[in-house]
Amino acid sequence: MNKWWESIDEDLRHIIVKLRIKLSGKEINKNWTEDLSLDYENLDEDMEKMPSVFSFWSAVLAEARREKNILEMKIDIRRSKVMESIKSLIKEGVKMTNQDKDDLVNVDSDYVKLKTELINVDTTVSKLFGIVDALRIKADNLRSFSSMKRAELQNS
Repeated sequence: MNKWWESIDEDLRHIIVKLRIKLSGKEINKNWTEDLSLDYENLDEDMEKMPSVFSFWSAVLAEARREKNILEMKIDIRRSKVMESIKSLIKEGVKMTNQDKDDLVNVDSDYVKLKTELINVDTTVSKLFGIVDALRIKADNLRSFSSMKRAELQNS
């Protein structure tokens, strides 16, 4: 753990670190900070496991994006079903403005539930993107630190 991270309020750290993802029915509950930490004394070990860690988080990100796409499709389908009901009402003579139609869609409980799920998945995708981006930075830092360490060893 580094000093910068420790300076963040503990409750906020808990919220940020908490990454519970449900993908394809399986839940991933992982503290991602361990994969992003860098130990100058164990650079070789970190470099060796970096491809596996990066591919794991990249795959999790891809799965979360897939889940997001599926939810967006479900939302479109639900919206269409609600609009079908609205069209039936209009055929029966009920007059509605476009705003009335939108309001009926937006208060549909299934539609609201799907939109809420989408917000949660979108937050997860954003977190995962940040993790993968930070892993790229870590990989660059590992290469730099490794070069510096080799130079230190050669000069001693």
